[in-house]
Amino acid sequence: MNEEEEETEGSVLSRSTREVHLTPIDGSSHSQVRVKRGFMLTISSGLPRWEVNQYIDRARIASLAQSRDPRIVFVGTSSLCVQGVPLWSANHDITFWCPQPYPNSTLPSVRYSGFTIPPVKVRKLRRPPLTDHRLTENGVQVEDKLDAALRLAMGSQHFEAFIAMCMMLHTESNFSLQRIGDSRKRENNLREELTRRLSVAQENGWKYGISTAKLIVKNADAGCDNPAEAAMLYAIRSIYSGPVLTQFEINGSTGRYFIDFTLPEKDIAIEFDGMSKLGSTNEDLYHEKQRWIRREQDLRDCGWNVIRYSWEQLKNLPRLQIDLAQRLDLLEAIPTTSSQLWDKGYID
Repeated sequence: MNEEEEETEGSVLSRSTREVHLTPIDGSSHSQVRVKRGFMLTISSGLPRWEVNQYIDRARIASLAQSRDPRIVFVGTSSLCVQGVPLWSANHDITFWCPQPYPNSTLPSVRYSGFTIPPVKVRKLRRPPLTDHRLTENGVQVEDKLDAALRLAMGSQHFEAFIAMCMMLHTESNFSLQRIGDSRKRENNLREELTRRLSVAQENGWKYGISTAKLIVKNADAGCDNPAEAAMLYAIRSIYSGPVLTQFEINGSTGRYFIDFTLPEKDIAIEFDGMSKLGSTNEDLYHEKQRWIRREQDLRDCGWNVIRYSWEQLKNLPRLQIDLAQRLDLLEAIPTTSSQLWDKGYID
């Protein structure tokens, strides 16, 4: 590999005179798309849209990193994207911070395999990173994951911020069901460090968003395995202030289970049936449904009332929140600390 190439997981990032290529190294057929003037992205053909979006997000940031002032630090969602933290949505505006003035701009839309990825804005943010903990990932300077997650938590997009915080905790704690005790210790250490950074920021005169960020740090959970489970936890936390446990272990008559979410004070187990749990064939779907039936009966025999939600229900979050509030008899009395997560207008 020559000095103009940088290897990333599953790809090589290289720059010629006028091009940057993020090229898969599996030897499969590929397509080229224009990211911005002078920068082309080479990726495998036939990829699912969500994976294409991830490549485009990272390529856009890489192209800016190589064409602008090296003092630029990519922050917030851009930092988490570069560092591989899964987020709820893709195609975010690119955000950065630097000490000198910089004009905002726009990167063009990208066409790939019959669909269009919309243009994005490139915005300089006024707020510098909370700490000096900065990293360089594949030639891109970023604030660390904790600072990036806190930046989002102090903003106004509570839903996206909550999911980002859960996924940051999940990845940074190396969460594993096989070593769940150690995982929880690492999660608690991260939570303490997040709280410490917020306290230092408050002492240094930062005011806007601190209370919201503390609430998100307190309620986010490393046990969420993916953004969909984090969104489900958000729905629960936004209406219910009692204890909520993720990946709660139960030894039933037919096996050992880790329940997605449990509300121990109400003896309720909430299971999220994500798309990946269904399998990819009719035979897989049949066997999975049979397993669900046995598991649900086992949980009921252990004294749990089981509530299931699907991916389709999660996509209509307000309706899911109302349905869950009705099931929990909370619709007329949502606790204040929970409603702050639900109310998009809540600001410190």
